[in-house]
Amino acid sequence: MPPNLNNCPIENKRKKRKRKKNQKKKNSTGNIEQNSTQSNVWKKTYENLTKWHTHHQLLYWKGLAERFQQQNQILLKRLEQQNMEQSQIDVCLSEESEASDSGSDDEPETTVLLNQNHLELEFDEEYLNFLEITRKHREELKLQRENDIEVEAAK
Repeated sequence: MPPNLNNCPIENKRKKRKRKKNQKKKNSTGNIEQNSTQSNVWKKTYENLTKWHTHHQLLYWKGLAERFQQQNQILLKRLEQQNMEQSQIDVCLSEESEASDSGSDDEPETTVLLNQNHLELEFDEEYLNFLEITRKHREELKLQRENDIEVEAAK
């Protein structure tokens, strides 16, 4: 009768090794499944965030374009109004110049016409002096800055 190999210590070690391998395989497949579900969750989260971001960028640029269109329409209306006023002024001035050729004095009429269209600009003498002083002051500051830069560069 052959000896019983099931009780052999070598066979027991082999069986233990096989059990450990099988357990590792089972655990590793469980970890892989768990890792894949986690990666799927992150993948879906990232996809949702990119969709959300793209959607909001689209809304932002669409709103910006609409605001620019409205602004352009307003500016076009203003230009049309100014062109109409300018053409009316040109017509009135040409009529007045024809009248002045006939020998009449038209300066008071011209100033009245310009005042009606709000195109005449009246400047106060004090304001003009203020502007001149401000301009000179800015030029002096500019020259002083340039001199300071040259002095620093020379060092």
